[in-house]
Amino acid sequence: MIARCLDRLLQDRKRGDFEILVVCNGCSDNTAAVARGFGEAVRVIETETPSKTHALNLGDAAASGFPRLYIDADVVLSPESVRKVAAALDKGPALAAAPRPVDVFLPGTQWAVRAYYRFWGALPYIQEGMIAAGAYGLSRAGRARFQDFPEVIADDGYVRIVQFDPTDKREVVQNFIRSFKAKYNQEPTHINAHAFDQILVVADVIRRGGKDSQSIRDTMATTKDFSGVTGSVEFDKTNQNTKMDTIHYVETLPDLSWKALGWN
Repeated sequence: MIARCLDRLLQDRKRGDFEILVVCNGCSDNTAAVARGFGEAVRVIETETPSKTHALNLGDAAASGFPRLYIDADVVLSPESVRKVAAALDKGPALAAAPRPVDVFLPGTQWAVRAYYRFWGALPYIQEGMIAAGAYGLSRAGRARFQDFPEVIADDGYVRIVQFDPTDKREVVQNFIRSFKAKYNQEPTHINAHAFDQILVVADVIRRGGKDSQSIRDTMATTKDFSGVTGSVEFDKTNQNTKMDTIHYVETLPDLSWKALGWN
């Protein structure tokens, strides 16, 4: 898998275009040897710790530039795709970018596996977010939103919710920070901020007439332009927030180029 990934990344790549780091996290196969076979264009880091987030942190510590793309070994991206997403992140204001998953490479697999991935790829969970894309990018400002990657199962899901900006000068943000520090004697994290926003949204719904589970759900679906500490909140009829201010979605086309979509 790593050979396919690196082969495509290195096609038409200009010297000094971008740096490629392969972090082998507890690999017992020949992944490191295969990656080293690509020569000086690829830097290989090995760790005995079988943890993806540990590998991400090692790669971050060794990387020198921004934006940064975090790509799974079984994902194929062209150099032009990398340049386009990097340009979008450089231009701003997006802090993170991700492709929508395209066809999964399944040659030689059984029909049950192919059927599973057809179903999986059609799920709204997959189609509507940056979850399970297998690749995402962060701008310098986006990466500055958190310190190390924590020990979580879904690093892409973690990145998706890192929207809290403590330097945001809006009154709702600064009041939240002051109150949190006064009560807990520490700086709030993005997880604290998301929990606070969830409480604020429910409280707003109750103020607007939500009294039981059904009326709360119905009223929540009418929420428009709610300003929380992590950004704006506006729900559609399925109660999905359509205004995640810091995530920019792009679509991966069949030729592996990228097309910017609207803000979500």
